Amino acid sequence: MVRCENIAIVLTCDDNYVRHASATIASTVENSQRKFNFYIFDCGISNSNLDRIQSMDILQKGQHALHVVKPPKQRCFEEFPLPAHFSPAIFYRVCIPEILRNQEKVIYLDSDIIVEGDLGDLWDQPLENYWFGAVYLDNNFIKDTQLKKFKANIGLEENKRYFNSGVMLMNLVVMRNERVLYQVLDFLRKNPHIKLSCPEQDILNLIVDRSNIFELAPKYNFTPFSPLAKKTAKLGKPVCIHFSVYKPWNFPQRIVKLLKKTYIFKLFHLYYVYAQLTPWANIPCETARFSKVIKLVCKTFTQPMERFIRFSVRDRIKSHIFNAKN
Repeated sequence: MVRCENIAIVLTCDDNYVRHASATIASTVENSQRKFNFYIFDCGISNSNLDRIQSMDILQKGQHALHVVKPPKQRCFEEFPLPAHFSPAIFYRVCIPEILRNQEKVIYLDSDIIVEGDLGDLWDQPLENYWFGAVYLDNNFIKDTQLKKFKANIGLEENKRYFNSGVMLMNLVVMRNERVLYQVLDFLRKNPHIKLSCPEQDILNLIVDRSNIFELAPKYNFTPFSPLAKKTAKLGKPVCIHFSVYKPWNFPQRIVKLLKKTYIFKLFHLYYVYAQLTPWANIPCETARFSKVIKLVCKTFTQPMERFIRFSVRDRIKSHIFNAKN
């Protein structure tokens, strides 16, 4: 049965990410027969870039709707000290329930995602009374020892699972009732100097009870740089490829195309395929650097040895010291 309901997709971005958000939109449309209502939260987009994204041919052909929303500024968001690679735009996803008050649910996507499957299957999943659906960062993403250290750094209890907020199926009715936005604002006011690795995501993990989260399959938030990425991909073809570490646009397109037979650069190439369907197709990305290719290739070869030394050798040394003491 073909569903007639339009799927609501929300992205938040500024000028630094608007061209990449357009690639996310293009890939979403290309891989589904459904109709979409896209909501772009303008967190600092120039008029020229707004004109570009609103003129996307792929939206006109498919009769999809694009709405640009200017979220009201929150002082806590603007003043909170962020790591250098983040902007206040990351916080505005928690404003979605209050801003889109006529919507009952939406799919939120980070703007560093390429969609390679039909989001209709995600949209049709029943949320019931859950706040939102998200993918947990379990063994599909990082090693247990790394995850424990990460949770300890933000003060999350070791027995609590940690989810990634880059893809969320959001139950806006329940989130409004539970006043999630105001819980986040209250946290920021009470902890103005707390240092977080992934600020908005860390806060949600700290304030949300796990019984309120609907667990999504790893294919909906696939991270290709995980040590277990290829194993995860075998569990189901990735639907949302999340470039949460290395960004395709940091690597020159001609080099990505040349190396596309390798696993990582094959995924990077997907970004450029969909970028060709956007108004930025012929505009070079200023962040692309050949030096970053060398750095990634070197890391690809050295990382397995680093992990071996870090885990295997370290554990043997600890075991030897323990046995010596006893």
